[in-house]
Amino acid sequence: GKMYIGSSVNVDSRLLGHRVSLKTKTHCNRHLQYAWNKYGEEYFVFSVIEQCEVDALLIRENFWMGVLNSTNPEKGYNKRP
Repeated sequence: GKMYIGSSVNVDSRLLGHRVSLKTKTHCNRHLQYAWNKYGEEYFVFSVIEQCEVDALLIRENFWMGVLNSTNPEKGYNKRP
């Protein structure tokens, strides 16, 4: 039930990057990497929660981190806004 919120102008490339680094155990987010190693890929879902203009990416990313409380280690995997 935890979440990681991110933003990108190229979602497919960004998701591929996350998957590759998680599968090779080199992801920079240790909390997320630990959960991936513990539970396995089948317990993770990658999805788009909103599309927006490029100039609003960081604003919307921060909005969703706040709404979903994803910087709280009990709720999510984001290190910081």
